[in-house]
This record gives sequence, C-alpha cells and structure tokens, in this order.
Amino acid sequence: MEKKWAESTATIKLTESEIAWNIIALAWMEKSSDEFRRPHDANMFKKLKEDFIKIKEEIIQGEKNLEASNKIKETTKTNPGPCD
Repeated sequence: MEKKWAESTATIKLTESEIAWNIIALAWMEKSSDEFRRPHDANMFKKLKEDFIKIKEEIIQGEKNLEASNKIKETTKTNPGPCD
C-alpha cells in the first residue's frame, strides 16, 4: 500500500487587487502552457486560477454580507420600533 504524505500549508494575506493580478497571471500562464503543448502545466494553472476566482468571489460575498449586516444594525439603532 502506498503511503500518502500530507502536504504543508501556509496562510497568505493578499488584497483583493493582488488576487485579481494573480488571476490574470495564471490565465496567461495557462494560455502559454497550451501554446507550448504542456497540458499538465495548463491544467495546474487552470486549477490555481479557479481557486483564486473562488476566493475572490467569497471575499466579495463576505463584504456584501457585512455591509448588509451593518445596514440592519444602523436601521435598528435609528428606528428601534415600538416599546412594549
């Protein structure tokens, strides 16, 4: 039976614009790999690009959720409703 090794991980802090630049770079690398007939490399860059796209979408959704939550809190502060 083949022994599987766990890969190490790292936490990296990137801004939204840095994520966008990485997506662009990975798209270029994917296209270049296709042009040079290196399908394994192209698939690797495609997977990384898709991961970055998902991360960017999650950040955008998280910001929208936070903004909506802040609006609800602000509305509650300014208009607390009827007293019992």
